[in-house]
Amino acid sequence: MIDFVDIQKLGFKKESAHDPVYENQYGRPYWYMTFYAKIVCMGYTNEIIFNWDCDTRNVKVFRNEKFLVEFEKFEDFINFFSLFESE
Repeated sequence: MIDFVDIQKLGFKKESAHDPVYENQYGRPYWYMTFYAKIVCMGYTNEIIFNWDCDTRNVKVFRNEKFLVEFEKFEDFINFFSLFESE
């Protein structure tokens, strides 16, 4: 599991989603943390989206809205995420 504080330190932002079924089941609104990265290279752009789920505490990665990979361990995730950090 990947902790909230680690995700927050990386610059992820909190987003909410309206899901009445979720709210009835868990008694709270659904929220998650997200981070957007764009890769521009010789005439094309890839949008990379990282979503951290507050229930599973995993990060799912999407490229151009298509699922790419899911990370459960922070060490594995940070190795991948460091490719997108600016210096």
